[in-house]
Amino acid sequence: MNPQDEADFTTVGQQGGYNVATQSCVNGDCGTFRKFDSTGGIQALALTVEPYWDLGSGWQIGLEAGPALYRSTWTAVATAESDGRFGPAGTQETLTHPPKIQVGALVGAAVAKGPFSVRVNYLYAPIGSWAAKNVPAGIKGEWMLSLNYAF
Repeated sequence: MNPQDEADFTTVGQQGGYNVATQSCVNGDCGTFRKFDSTGGIQALALTVEPYWDLGSGWQIGLEAGPALYRSTWTAVATAESDGRFGPAGTQETLTHPPKIQVGALVGAAVAKGPFSVRVNYLYAPIGSWAAKNVPAGIKGEWMLSLNYAF
């Protein structure tokens, strides 16, 4: 559930909306609330380097880093909870993030014993630009934990 931003009110010369700094409604009027149901995903291809260190007895640790190309998708359906700026209660608006390839980075660490390893990676996926109903993706990055066997 999201209220209207304070900026929505000031553009029409009124006082109201949600003030992020004070975390409260201006003059007790948050405006029209909308419920957002969102879904999305991210796909990436990374080119990384991974130096590793032998600890003895077959154990290794490694650090991984490098650039990544990623593509994120995001769709949100915003439903007005009451009559107001966004139409009558129940009015829905679909907001999307059109997929496009962008540049990010992947970092991670791994612990291995023989052919088995456990790795944790983080994909940094900056939001980029957007306009109108083409909203930013709700994903700024993604963690991945994997168990691996090399043969």
